[in-house]
Amino acid sequence: MNHIADEIPSGEKEFSELTKKVRDLIEYPELSEEEFQELLTKASRGYGGSLPHRTRSLCPETRRIVPAVIWEKDGKVWISKKCPEGLITEVYYEDVEMYHRFKEWGFEERKLMSFNVENSGINCPFDCGLCKKHHSHTNLLNIVLTNRCDLSCWYCFPEDEEALFKIGDRVGLFRFEEIARNLAFEYRVEINGFSGRYSVPENLYVLTFEDGKARWTRVTKFLRREHTGKILRIRTHTGRRVRTTPEHKLFVYENGNLVKKRADEIEPGVRLVLIWNFDVGGDMGEIDLLEAFRSLPEEEKKKIYVKSPENTIPLNSFPGISGEFRLGMDDDPCEIPSKLILTPGFGKLVGYFILNGHYTGEGISITVSHDDLEDILSVLNNLGIPHSVIKLDDKVERVVIRSRLVKLIFKHALGIPEGT
Repeated sequence: MNHIADEIPSGEKEFSELTKKVRDLIEYPELSEEEFQELLTKASRGYGGSLPHRTRSLCPETRRIVPAVIWEKDGKVWISKKCPEGLITEVYYEDVEMYHRFKEWGFEERKLMSFNVENSGINCPFDCGLCKKHHSHTNLLNIVLTNRCDLSCWYCFPEDEEALFKIGDRVGLFRFEEIARNLAFEYRVEINGFSGRYSVPENLYVLTFEDGKARWTRVTKFLRREHTGKILRIRTHTGRRVRTTPEHKLFVYENGNLVKKRADEIEPGVRLVLIWNFDVGGDMGEIDLLEAFRSLPEEEKKKIYVKSPENTIPLNSFPGISGEFRLGMDDDPCEIPSKLILTPGFGKLVGYFILNGHYTGEGISITVSHDDLEDILSVLNNLGIPHSVIKLDDKVERVVIRSRLVKLIFKHALGIPEGT
């Protein structure tokens, strides 16, 4: 048996060399013998157990069956094997949330009724057919396995298109070219006639749609490539526009199910899925409007007053002392605290504006469906912002906020540009 094992090429050295560049991008954790034994002791047992989970695996060099433990660290799932030559740790799942999501599909083991080999797996894995140690029949899974980008990602946008990004702790609307400007495109890829360069950002996140909610998900690759084909423009009935390449996929609501469709397959009347539920976990901080308005033109500063319990001073003459104040403008119905608390309600109002709003000469307006009207009116009433409603047709309403102060907050304090 040993003689057979020695003659079987493991491919470990070749695999190590081929994946070296990929491994350099991932910081592999190291376990001591004591840490491995501690994990193994407290690990769950049995099919489908919780993390850390005890199992058996194969040594990649000797092909022997060895004890192993599956565990989680830094948002990834790892498998550590105690091999004759030492401990070996490999990536088991890139994303622990994805691991738990797939784990929901784990079914109870089923005993096989017949086997192709009579022994009990003593010579496993060298004479393996289906022996009594198998929990299920053989399954074949076809995987596209590559350490290179295959340019098949389905979220390609023009450089001047905007999206909501989270960079570290900073959240905002950024053009794709702005994000690209701060990245180092160190890796080049050429495949199937396409070429491009990509970066591996460390602290860049985007919103993804999962279980009816929006969640921040880390961007693992940011690809830049030249596109000479068509750019499609999609417009919703509420006026929202987005430009994208034909292969970009969108969530649509079809026959009671969420379905991904290519942009060039979208037809008039299709119902697109938009972000609806985004749990931010309480207040998101505050904005010091006195500081944010420092960069306003002098003519605008003259129109804003700072109100304290004692007196009222124009913003351009305000001495800059600290304290609690209220800001207002002449003939403006709104007075707003100088320290604006970013509550979830205010965040929802900003979201409605980014989605289907625009600036007017006297303030802002937001176009919403009849179904969303009650929600946005509730938000405005809770915030104490005066407003009016114009009915456009049986399905669409326009909420008008005639406040130049609110417009200045959205445009200058929040940095939401014209044309959003």
